[in-house]
Amino acid sequence: MKPPTPDAELPPDRLRHHNPDGEVVWITSSATVEPDANITIEPGAQLGVNVMLSGDTTIAEKAEVGNSVEVINSTLKEGARVGDSSTVINSTVGERSHIGQGNDVRDAEIGYDVVSGVGEEITGVIEDEAVIETKIAV
Repeated sequence: MKPPTPDAELPPDRLRHHNPDGEVVWITSSATVEPDANITIEPGAQLGVNVMLSGDTTIAEKAEVGNSVEVINSTLKEGARVGDSSTVINSTVGERSHIGQGNDVRDAEIGYDVVSGVGEEITGVIEDEAVIETKIAV
């Protein structure tokens, strides 16, 4: 998904917002923001469709949030990726870490360059460069 350019054609259901750096953000006209939310989306971050951000949440530069992901009171550091249909609550996802599809991340401190499988429940402290194995039922 490429970020929109300032001269890109605006889809009919979107509002256009120019941030102070001149980058363009498109927001659906039906989007709502909680009055007490403190949400930061840094330049170059990418969000899929049906993403819900709430609470005190930061999506850092070059971070990617997949489709149907919920991020609450959490930080995704630079280059972090969260796969489709995942939930991240009260957690930090380190630089360049990849959280696979369908993961439930709660109360976790995830280091940098961590890779997880699919459908994991992730909590606690995950050291830098760790690989979280996918559970396979036999």
